[in-house]
Amino acid sequence: MSDRIENGKFGMKTGEGFFTWTAETIQAERERYQDAWRAGLKIIQKDLPEIK
Repeated sequence: MSDRIENGKFGMKTGEGFFTWTAETIQAERERYQDAWRAGLKIIQKDLPEIK
């Protein structure tokens, strides 16, 4: 793993790391993250304070 860091392969940020990232795969993964966040927030929504 340290060889990846030494070579500047930081994952989505640089397009390389454990995986090779394209603009399309980065976009798909970011959308997946957003969907997961939204689902989690929906679960705890009733426990969050109201924002005014």
